[in-house]
Amino acid sequence: MGPLPMPDRGREGRDAVPRAFDDDEREEIRRRLLDAALAALPVTGMRRTPVAALAAAAGISKGGFYLFFPSREDLWAERVHARQAARRGAGRAAAHRPGVGARRAVVRAVVWGVLEDPVLGALLDPAEAAWAAEAFPVDAADAARPDDDGFYGQVHDGLAERGLVHPGRREVLTGLPLLAHGLAGQRAVAGPRLERLAEVLERGAEQALAPG
Repeated sequence: MGPLPMPDRGREGRDAVPRAFDDDEREEIRRRLLDAALAALPVTGMRRTPVAALAAAAGISKGGFYLFFPSREDLWAERVHARQAARRGAGRAAAHRPGVGARRAVVRAVVWGVLEDPVLGALLDPAEAAWAAEAFPVDAADAARPDDDGFYGQVHDGLAERGLVHPGRREVLTGLPLLAHGLAGQRAVAGPRLERLAEVLERGAEQALAPG
């Protein structure tokens, strides 16, 4: 999934700055709000977490929330974007490992980046996914797939230049996030076998990417 465009909900409240907070305090409160959103995911999800609960967890009033985010949807969009950036950062770092270990590390980073992402996990709930489809920009889902293709395609091409993957197997890496997402959707059925199934997926992808 690629970076999620931020909702365009007007600028009301966007530029308002509480006079009682200095820059460091504002940055800290913003971080606490984002952390509160992440902590709420396994409990109430995105759609059932009210602004008041997020504000209370960050130690501010409900009204104060809107001095940091124009809406609850804007906060969730930034939280989703941050998780996407983290997954990509892990993949980029893995690609810079020395030797054939880079190929193995990239595959593992992609698979487990999806499986362990709490935001993607929450969106496996059909009700959450339906809410997100209405709450976020209508073109976000359409833009996400090509964007992922571009990013993981570049990672593949960088590995191919080093002779670590087959240059003609780009689609293996670009399609791996979707396969991992499908596996994540079977978490309840797989139970303790999930880790084993993830290993099978990793091994298959690594073998398919191998040069020669």
